[in-house]
Amino acid sequence: MSRALTSQELQILRSDGLATKLFAIIDQPVTVFSCRVNQTFSGSEPIAQITYNNASGNMNNVLSGMTVLVGSTAGAWDKGLARVRKTWTSSIAYIGETSEIEWTNGLYLTVIDEFSIWPRHLRMIGETPYMDYDIPYSDQHNNFNPVVVMGPDRVVKLNSASVNINLDASPSWAFGSTITQYAWGVVSGSGTLTNANTATPILTVTTPGRIVLRCTVTAANGKSSTGYRTIYVYDDSTTLTEVQLDDLTGNLDQGGYEFSVLLPKPVSIVPRDYLKVILFAEEYPQSIGFNGAENILAIGWLDEKECMVDEQSGQSRLAVKGAQYWLGRMMAFPTGVENTSSTPTQWTQIQGLTVDKAIWHLLYWRSTLPNCADVILSGDTRIAPAFRAVGNLWQQIKLIAEESILATPFCDSYNRFLLQVHPNLRTAAARTNIPIIMSLSKDDYESVEVSIRSTNVAQYEVSGIGQNNEPILAKSPGKVFGRFGQILSKEGLLFSNNQNALETAGLLFTREKRLYDFTIHLISPNRVISLVPFGFLSLVINEADTPAKITFSGNVIPYRVEYSFSNGILKQTVFAEPEVFPSIAQNIIVPATPIVGTPEFSLPDFELPTWPALTPGRFSPPLIPGDDPLPPEEGATCPVNAPANGPYIWSMFYTLVSNSTYRVNLPIRVVIRSSNHDNKTVWGIRGRFLKLNQDTNVWEETNENTFYNIYAYNSAGQRIATGLKDTVSDWRYRTGTFQPPAAAEIAYIGVEIEADLLRPTTIYPEVEAGHFWDDWGREHGELSWGYLGAGIWAFIKNAKLTYNYSWNVFTKLRLGDYYEYYHVPFVIKQKVHASQDKGNILWAQGQLRSDALGWTELWYDDFADGLITPPYLWFVGKESQALGRAYTHITTAFEIRPSGQTQIVMQHYIECWRKARYKIELQTVELWNVCPVPKEG
Repeated sequence: MSRALTSQELQILRSDGLATKLFAIIDQPVTVFSCRVNQTFSGSEPIAQITYNNASGNMNNVLSGMTVLVGSTAGAWDKGLARVRKTWTSSIAYIGETSEIEWTNGLYLTVIDEFSIWPRHLRMIGETPYMDYDIPYSDQHNNFNPVVVMGPDRVVKLNSASVNINLDASPSWAFGSTITQYAWGVVSGSGTLTNANTATPILTVTTPGRIVLRCTVTAANGKSSTGYRTIYVYDDSTTLTEVQLDDLTGNLDQGGYEFSVLLPKPVSIVPRDYLKVILFAEEYPQSIGFNGAENILAIGWLDEKECMVDEQSGQSRLAVKGAQYWLGRMMAFPTGVENTSSTPTQWTQIQGLTVDKAIWHLLYWRSTLPNCADVILSGDTRIAPAFRAVGNLWQQIKLIAEESILATPFCDSYNRFLLQVHPNLRTAAARTNIPIIMSLSKDDYESVEVSIRSTNVAQYEVSGIGQNNEPILAKSPGKVFGRFGQILSKEGLLFSNNQNALETAGLLFTREKRLYDFTIHLISPNRVISLVPFGFLSLVINEADTPAKITFSGNVIPYRVEYSFSNGILKQTVFAEPEVFPSIAQNIIVPATPIVGTPEFSLPDFELPTWPALTPGRFSPPLIPGDDPLPPEEGATCPVNAPANGPYIWSMFYTLVSNSTYRVNLPIRVVIRSSNHDNKTVWGIRGRFLKLNQDTNVWEETNENTFYNIYAYNSAGQRIATGLKDTVSDWRYRTGTFQPPAAAEIAYIGVEIEADLLRPTTIYPEVEAGHFWDDWGREHGELSWGYLGAGIWAFIKNAKLTYNYSWNVFTKLRLGDYYEYYHVPFVIKQKVHASQDKGNILWAQGQLRSDALGWTELWYDDFADGLITPPYLWFVGKESQALGRAYTHITTAFEIRPSGQTQIVMQHYIECWRKARYKIELQTVELWNVCPVPKEG
């Protein structure tokens, strides 16, 4: 990965006269197949396949991942772009599902040999998810597809009759398997491969031109994957586009690189979004960088909206963004995967779930990045119980990586995706494989600026779970915070053990308290300093080197690089932080249950809800596609004759259920119009509106329109308007208007179903003995409870019965007063644990009791005679349904056989809801006729 410079490279960087010419290659893909749409269309439903005719070219050259230009004329893309999703037939073109193109019969389809970054959308058919429109789950999370790592694109000069280009796919990998086969091939262009069935073939090229290479790797598990790269070969007769550098920056916080270049005249080709651009150099005496691609400064894709031409000078500017930018522009369905100890049976399960496996899923199954860029993950083996992430692809990747193991996702200047934990968040032992790229001397830099930091932290607290799902908490420097500063925290982390938590807290604390950052102006550019993979620079600053008389001796870690270019000289500025080591820290003992008091023995992992009680309302995932629908404007107003606009559509695949998640809020910042406006604000909700058939217990679609409401709120959470509803004409689409008295700025839209709230007036714990003469030995336990959506959770801790009792014992939790929930249908989940110091537990039973007058059996478990406890427990609760009784006691009964004076200790946890009557499976929320909000500042 990262490496130390050789002595020869150091000598070149420190020499005088290192000269540079910069060039840009704008990729010009080749047409491999063309045809015309032969289909009529109705409506605007997403399209994933198209019937075609009038084909030209070899259909076998159409490969998955290629780009399809959709135009009104041959070769044009004025209607849009699409992706080849899978192999085409002689009459059907399969493309990535899209709603962006207005399809009409007769449009031209042009397939080009461009492999770029695309989203691969999830599709739901009923309750069954499919990846990339029609890929069902079989074994993809058990036998993992491999990842092709074959290096970046290349730019090679042909200085003689031929040039040999060394290729290498040996770093390719697969979870739980090994790579057993390699198959290289030339997709387009002219070149000869030697040893094409090995990891390290040689490509021989004799003429200048553009070559697209393919490498297919097969793992021992039988799965295969293919990657594509482009090689550009030029010679002295080739007309190159020489450019001036406008900007080239890599930033750890932004996750990658972007650059812009200036051309003396407009480019000869028509620019479009996603055209690949390679910035490379001819340097004397030689280029220093990534092995095999030393002359490349950066690779990216055109961002057309930021490209421009100066009408007076004729000079043009090309803006190019790295893979992280485009992943950040791609909205994705929410990701949810959970760990399983058995063979996964669905897309939401992964055996031995790690951060790497979750991110592999996102990159491999939700995008096409592995087709066109290397993917190298962290190697971290900490197991997570589950991951859930929302937002665009980059947001989901960052959330999973940063919020669990503090790893940094990054796309380097070659667009290799890399995931690593920052050196300052690793122990000293875990840094041994990080190289010192170079030891900086005064021959290497023009100046070093030292930034003095404000160290405003008194304590750093980390919390999370260990590998046995036990809660872990640590604080640095300890329980008592420092004299000055604020308390910072990181929650929800994965730890190997308590020591790992101590080290993490200590590292975060010292990193935050570091005194200095450095800005190093290098004399010669060093592209081996690529941010990630991480590498050290060794730096010594003497007292006389800075006005503040600061001294420093140690390693620094770059977090940002900037390049400048003038008069044939390329220079580089490096921003870096010092290497730090962990401060002291202290583990905090976490009770096994989230209530006050120390248990008398270890309790099972009940996976109790978040403490304190969960709130019933919540914000939806931030699934706004791209920017706000109407960007803020200076002095924006909303006159009564404001024109119609929209629709603005927010994807929101979220289910509202009347007994649990009954309210969801969607951030939307616009001005809604008043009842006096000509074009009033219109809302729409697409989804499935369902009602439970009480006779068949089946959810059925309904045209009822009164069991939900939609509201508009301002930033203070005040309700501005209630949505008026139109008559239902489509059972899967509801519409209406907002008509506040005056136009008003809103911060979010709330959709709320009619909730079946369970809010008892009282909750009371009790232990009951089978014989009344044992009643004196009862201890009813400690009760804690809270809201769980529309329902409740409750926990009775350390309920006891002592002495010479026999027969049955009950731990009971009473909901409400007499007749408060009579004949109310309930859904009840119970988790229990009981231990007896002498004797046996013969059976256990869940019951819904009404004092001694009667009961409903919820579940029953019989034990073999002679079972010795402890323990008797469930990790996964027993779920049942029952009707409330006159007095509603949710009870667990145990039949016991004591042996002399004894004691039974019971823990009883429940989750309880009323039975749901309605639910809405939301798909989109839409708005028409809104105004922009005024721009702040």
